Amino acid sequence: MLKSWKPANSAHSIQQVTARIRFGQQVTDIPWQRIQKQARGVADSYGLNAAQTVEDVSIGLSPNGPSASQQQTVGYEFLRLETPNFFSDKLVITREDVNFEEWRYTRWNALREKLQDVLYATASTYISVVPLLSVDLEYVDIFEALVEDADCSEVLRKDSEYVAPAAYKPRDSWHSHIGYFDQPDTLTKRLVNVDIEAAQATRRRDGKQTRLMRFRTSMSDLFNQQGHDSLPLDDLGNEFFEQRFDELHVHLKNKLADILTEDAAATIALNG
Repeated sequence: MLKSWKPANSAHSIQQVTARIRFGQQVTDIPWQRIQKQARGVADSYGLNAAQTVEDVSIGLSPNGPSASQQQTVGYEFLRLETPNFFSDKLVITREDVNFEEWRYTRWNALREKLQDVLYATASTYISVVPLLSVDLEYVDIFEALVEDADCSEVLRKDSEYVAPAAYKPRDSWHSHIGYFDQPDTLTKRLVNVDIEAAQATRRRDGKQTRLMRFRTSMSDLFNQQGHDSLPLDDLGNEFFEQRFDELHVHLKNKLADILTEDAAATIALNG
């Protein structure tokens, strides 16, 4: 049983989940117009009640120094605003990727349905005109303690292979990052990232000082990479994406189990 720490939510520690489908080229103007129209239709039917542009700023460089910056629209976001300062779901489109964020996670099966209704439906036009680059899944898990010097070893297996020993400080602030490639099959080059950090924070809702542990675990299945088999285009239906995201979900769940102590894992039913 955990003494000082508790997960971000009563049933789990997940603060945010992001599922992304990326493509190897930018779509041109005509399919981009179709994608925008399709995304707006999906957003309306799914109850994403707010929209805004995604902006990028470019700064030119010359021998005399930086020139004036230019801001341009590179995509669109469609959000489910629950309050003026909080959204629970977000669909984002750019010319080279589509992603879905969930900030009120309940269980994987519920998110799977959202991905089918929102992400895959929006991705279909991209798939018909540009090559698939990757399928990405990312989780952000949070544990919190009201004791400012709470010991990280209550939550974290300090001997886990996913913790950089030089960074680990049981009662201080620290950050660790590990990234590497796996090859689960002949089609796939899998990028695995594990970020762990411990820090002091002020809780927004009541101003109390807390100690947080944040775990960001992500996997990207990269396709059509040098030294790997080419991905058949006729395989890229909903079933392909469902299987890929299901597989990434299981592997990321296992990664977190390898990082957390048994007591921490038990509080979020990670092994149950």
